[in-house]
Amino acid sequence: MNITEFENHLDRYGANIDNWPKELSKAALLLINSDSKDARKLHESAKQMEKILDGFKQLPASDGLKKSILNRIRFQSPKTLDNSLSDRFAQWMMGAVWRPTLCAIVPLVLGFSTGLSNIGESIDNGQNDLNETVALLAFADFMSTEEDSEIP
Repeated sequence: MNITEFENHLDRYGANIDNWPKELSKAALLLINSDSKDARKLHESAKQMEKILDGFKQLPASDGLKKSILNRIRFQSPKTLDNSLSDRFAQWMMGAVWRPTLCAIVPLVLGFSTGLSNIGESIDNGQNDLNETVALLAFADFMSTEEDSEIP
C-alpha cells in the first residue's frame, strides 16, 4: 500500500484501523510501522480529527426544520399525487409533442386578433367602403348571381 491509497482508505474507513477490512488493515499497519513519517502523521491527524468530532454534541432537528425539509422535497418532486389539476394540465401541455403546436398557434391567434382589431378601427374611421371592396374581391367567386351563371 502506498501513501495515497492509505490516505484514501483513512478517509473512507476512519482512524481506527480495527474497523478496516482485514487485508487493508494489515497493509496499513505495515505502512504505519515502517519508516513512513507521512503515514504516521496522517494517522495521527485522523485520530485527532475523530476526537474533535466525537466531542460535539448532536442536537436533534426541530419540528419546524423537519417540516420545511419535507415540504421542499414534496414540492420539488414533479410526480407527486398532490399536484393540482392546473399543474398537471400545464405539464401535459408542455410535453414534447405540444411545443411545436403551441409555437405555431400563438402567432396565428395574435395575427387573427390584430386583424380583427384593425377591422373594427377601420369601420369606426369611416373606411367601410374599403372593407366592403376587399370583402367583395375576396369572395367574388362565392357571390355570383343567377344572371352571371347563365350561359349566353
